[in-house]
Amino acid sequence: MSDVIPLTEQIKAIHPMTGKPCTVVGVDTSYAMPRLIIINRGPGGVSAEVVDSVENEEPRSAA
Repeated sequence: MSDVIPLTEQIKAIHPMTGKPCTVVGVDTSYAMPRLIIINRGPGGVSAEVVDSVENEEPRSAA
């Protein structure tokens, strides 16, 4: 059984510490509390990181 669950649809979000855009691509379940796998793109290239939470890129409309 894999400890990583890839998302079928990537989610655009805001990094909780830098405030910069990032993309949530999966969930790492190897920790006691599952963590989000995110991709950061910037002038230094592309990097992956595991975080506890992210912020919504855009607030969802109440429909």
